[in-house]
Amino acid sequence: MNFFIIGGTEKAGTTSLYEYFTNHPQIASSHKKETDYFRGDNCNLDNYLKCFNTKVDDEQTYMEASPGYLGLSGTVADEIKRVVPDAKLVFMVRDPINRLRSSYLFHRSKLYIPEDMDINAYVKFCLYYENGLIKLEDTPFTNPWFLNVLQAGSYKKHFEKYTEQFPDNIQIINFEYFCKNTHEIVVSIANFLNIDAKYFDNYEYFTANKTFQSNNHFVHKISMFFNNKLEPILRKRPNLKRKIVDLYQKFNTVDKIEGGDYSEESIALLKEFYAKDVTWL
Repeated sequence: MNFFIIGGTEKAGTTSLYEYFTNHPQIASSHKKETDYFRGDNCNLDNYLKCFNTKVDDEQTYMEASPGYLGLSGTVADEIKRVVPDAKLVFMVRDPINRLRSSYLFHRSKLYIPEDMDINAYVKFCLYYENGLIKLEDTPFTNPWFLNVLQAGSYKKHFEKYTEQFPDNIQIINFEYFCKNTHEIVVSIANFLNIDAKYFDNYEYFTANKTFQSNNHFVHKISMFFNNKLEPILRKRPNLKRKIVDLYQKFNTVDKIEGGDYSEESIALLKEFYAKDVTWL
């Protein structure tokens, strides 16, 4: 029994990579892209297998993509090793400062970040929270996830944990290189998984999960609700999903999300925070 886990990071092409492999005949994809199974307690193999779209088959490779696994390496790496010790892991990474901006824009588009909070205010909230200078109740957020996003780009310490547990079963892919050399990377991953790479010989690649800002927030909330409910169906039909998204964007999107440009102060603060990680990357 084989397992393929796309472990992160957020906004680095994990959705596209997941969808490229979803319909491969040797892949059994998860019901939802992000199972986040190993972020929970009492993980075990029987319950993990319930996350997937097929009956148990030793010939299949079971695939999921949970970007949150990277930033939670302290607990997740141990759980993965305990439950599926021979899993193969692929991590998509990108420049951490660019990744943070993309994360901000994405969460703004999902209405998780207040519309009147620009990226520079957001960076300060995250840095203050990271350094213990403020508590969750001192912020506009009710979920600490949106204040812990800096950790997702702290690559060095997280990969030290994963390579300790999976020294021979990890591929690390640079997002910028992936965008320019998609077929090469996908074939290399197929070979890494020991599945048929010829499936991708005439494959039509696409970009999944593009960030866009809605014009009508009420309609957007309804659309996100139905998107979540229909995810198991739409993930298996990426062409249909792209057509629906393209149609939706024609009547409920704006050209640009305002407030998404870094100030020089924010860039300086983030360069200091990520200095070791940029050098490592």
